[in-house]
Amino acid sequence: MKFLSSRAISVVLLVAASASASALSVVHARRSVGAYECPTAQIVQSQTIKVGEENVNLTTYVCLDQSLRHVRRENSAAESVTADAKRSSSSDPLGALLQRDDALPVIGCKELSASQCQCDVGNFFCDCYNAGGGTPEPGDCSILADLLPGIDDPPTIIIQPDEIVSADFQTCRFQIVNFGPLAVEFCWDVVGITGMVPSQQCLEDGGVQCSAKDGEFEFFFF
Repeated sequence: MKFLSSRAISVVLLVAASASASALSVVHARRSVGAYECPTAQIVQSQTIKVGEENVNLTTYVCLDQSLRHVRRENSAAESVTADAKRSSSSDPLGALLQRDDALPVIGCKELSASQCQCDVGNFFCDCYNAGGGTPEPGDCSILADLLPGIDDPPTIIIQPDEIVSADFQTCRFQIVNFGPLAVEFCWDVVGITGMVPSQQCLEDGGVQCSAKDGEFEFFFF
């Protein structure tokens, strides 16, 4: 789920099926944003934040070879998305991990083939590729979205260039990727609200069923 802010259109926010905290690894982290983009990902910070009675796991990764910026340069002419979510270009900001048929009209979220899924509702779409762990549970994504505004230490999230920040709860992961050269900052409620929209309109509609090569499930929010 890509969230492009007015301050930095190279920021990506996505929702993905999450590994358990004990199973989370650098390899899994690389796959969740594409090993093609970040083959050198390393964990630089990991913490568990208690919000009420629940725990949110926050993990920050850094791409040491600046490969995320390389992806950004390769896709500098990436898609512009209109209000009805029709894209003007077939280029993929994540490095063309999946080949999509832009001419195929998509309403709602449904399986297009064994390797692709799109959700053209409002101003977002989703790509799905099976992570082996299945899709996130809608209830877990709802809880995560509700928990994030309750994080007050730190009160905002700052993502440095070449960094990936993951917020995990049970089967759901909200992840922010900074492809740009400047640090960006978000309030936690913005991350939660943004992550909730496609979760409600795709996951809770039961329309997402994908099984594809790369083993990951993602929404991209524009």
